[in-house]
Amino acid sequence: MQLIIDKIWHGAALPLADCAQIRLEKLKDGLLLIVNAPFHHDILPDADPGFVDKLWEYEVVELFIAAEDNPAHYVEIELGPGGHYWAAHFQGIRREAGKLSLEYESWLKDESWQGKAKIAWTDLPKGRFVANAFSMHGQGEDRAHLAAYPVSGNRPDFHQPKSFVATNLSHPHQEDRAILNPSLNAVKKET
Repeated sequence: MQLIIDKIWHGAALPLADCAQIRLEKLKDGLLLIVNAPFHHDILPDADPGFVDKLWEYEVVELFIAAEDNPAHYVEIELGPGGHYWAAHFQGIRREAGKLSLEYESWLKDESWQGKAKIAWTDLPKGRFVANAFSMHGQGEDRAHLAAYPVSGNRPDFHQPKSFVATNLSHPHQEDRAILNPSLNAVKKET
C-alpha cells in the first residue's frame, strides 16, 4: 500500500518534484513504513536521532492510521530526514493516550531523503486500517502543509479521522480471528 502526498492540505495539486510518498508493508512483527520525500534543507532538530518531541515543527512526513470501525482511536507517526521520529496513540481526536517507540533510520541524498520505520503490531489498532499521510516543511508564512487526501477547515488540521481513507491492510490479529473462525469469512460447505 502506498500513500502519495501530492496535494496542498486543502486539495490543490502539487508539482511532481514536491510530492512525497509513504509505503506500508506488513512484516511478521510489525508494519514497515518506507518514506521517499524531497529534502527542503530545513534546520534539523538539535538532538541525536531518535524520539523528539514537537517534531511537527520541523521538516517531517506524517502517517495517521486507525481501524476502520473506530477511526477516532488512531496512531500518529512522524518521521524526519535526520533520523528523528515522534509517535503516539490517541483515544479520541487530539486526546493523546501515550507515546510509542519505533525502529527508525533515514538517509539524506542531495535533494531527497528516505526513511524506514517499523511499528510493532501491539501498538496498532486491530481491524482493517484507514489512513492518511501528510508532510510539512518551511518556516513561518512559508510553511507548507501537504496531504495525500485533503482535510477540511480554514487551517491545516490533520487530526481529522473523516479524511482517512480505506487501505488494503489490516491488523494480523484480525486475520488470525478469521482463520480460527471460518464462519467470519466464508460460508461452511456441507458435504
